[in-house]
Amino acid sequence: MQRRRNDPWTSKDDDLLKAFVAKGGSALRAASIFSQSVRQIRARAAKLGTPFPSVRETRRMLAAISSIKLRQPPPKDLKDEALRTEQARQVAAEYADDQHAILRRLSKQVD
Repeated sequence: MQRRRNDPWTSKDDDLLKAFVAKGGSALRAASIFSQSVRQIRARAAKLGTPFPSVRETRRMLAAISSIKLRQPPPKDLKDEALRTEQARQVAAEYADDQHAILRRLSKQVD
């Protein structure tokens, strides 16, 4: 759902933003979806009472996730490393697809 930069926030936009925060979406992705700056998105979410996690909290979470992945045994050869890289790409693509699917589902629910 694209909205214009200068349009006022509607209750539908607010509901979508609240749901997006509740589902764990990122402020950066929400900013691109709503055509707003990250700062505006964070401010609006905070005003609605559903703030995004701080950048520090997000970095800690990502560090914890990556440390779990780093505990896996190292690849035995380049073929294994290529396979792990491809698996990481697939996981990232699935995450992005999930975020878009969540937004589509939420926008249909609000309608």
